[in-house]
Amino acid sequence: MSRIAVPWVRMSSYFESSDWARAFRYSAFVGFETSANVAEETVNPARNYPRALFGGLLTAGVVYVLVGLAVSAAVPTRQLTESSGPLLEVVRVADVGVPDWVFSLVALIAVASGALLTSIMTSRLTYGMASDGLLPRPLGRVLPRRRSPWVATLVTFLARAAQLLINEPQVEFGTELTGFHRP
Repeated sequence: MSRIAVPWVRMSSYFESSDWARAFRYSAFVGFETSANVAEETVNPARNYPRALFGGLLTAGVVYVLVGLAVSAAVPTRQLTESSGPLLEVVRVADVGVPDWVFSLVALIAVASGALLTSIMTSRLTYGMASDGLLPRPLGRVLPRRRSPWVATLVTFLARAAQLLINEPQVEFGTELTGFHRP
């Protein structure tokens, strides 16, 4: 079981879960990998990428601390650990005037945007590997005007679609965040 070693903080069983810890580590790694792969498509990446990266890290850190403080002030920890949707529980208890379905929709859109970024990164990574000769050359083809890696995008999309058809989607992690559950 993974635990964060902070002696004065007792983490809830929700955050002690090894699945949660694995998902967090994976998401953090993929996030940095995604940003590095699309950085070359920006104007003046040597100047703009570090600014965007560290600015994003600072902004996210401040937001996480503020959300953590607000959550701990609004809802008792025991109530959060017993909830199937902790963030949705905070919205309910705080009664900020946002209907549950709006919060769930925002969370669903956030998860979808993360999936979209991962899709972009996957196609760009495939394109880069094909351009370097590590994958078949046709995966490195681009559209003449836009220079978008259309073959890599199509192939990675088809691979993801096939994976969804072959495997049952693992939705438990997403349902914990959004509050949506299977019937």
